[in-house]
Amino acid sequence: EDAGWTRGAGEDAGGTDTGHHRTAVKIENTLRKMRSLRWRVNDFRFLQTLGYGRASTVYRAVHVTTGMEFAIKKCHAAKMTIACERLRLEKEIAVHSNLFHPAITTFYGSFRDDVGQVYMILEYAKRGDLFSHLYSAPSSPNPGGDDPRSAFVFSEAKLRERVVKPLISAVAYLHSRDIIHCDIKPENMLLNDMSQ
Repeated sequence: EDAGWTRGAGEDAGGTDTGHHRTAVKIENTLRKMRSLRWRVNDFRFLQTLGYGRASTVYRAVHVTTGMEFAIKKCHAAKMTIACERLRLEKEIAVHSNLFHPAITTFYGSFRDDVGQVYMILEYAKRGDLFSHLYSAPSSPNPGGDDPRSAFVFSEAKLRERVVKPLISAVAYLHSRDIIHCDIKPENMLLNDMSQ
């Protein structure tokens, strides 16, 4: 069900702490404005299904006006039959709409359609989830033979810098806000601009 709140690091912003802080504030202000927009289903062209859960489906979609790609999580009202499921969705939206961290998947907004389906507009992680990359076929011949560790696509150093450090930073940020992510696993860690 979780669309994956944490993601691997992209390119490092660099610069001074003050410059980085100013940039972060500008981004946060822009996101707040985007989150206040009135979104509609017709604003998007849905391209493909990325994944699904018991009560939701995640699509890759393009915003018709701007051409920006998003991941849109459609929560099926008919499958959310008990009050606690609807409450959990409302809480997920409320929590995610107040998160601003470079290693947490960006939440751009949410809306309901005419029949009560809820849509969450999220950052599209074009590289997919970490699990798929950890166990995908290596691009070069496997020198390790039958050793399963040799099937990993990322080196230990790359995992540490691009996955583990951003994950620790994201979890520390969540904990500083009294939020606990209860489903951290490679399938819920999304990758964006990681080069192989």
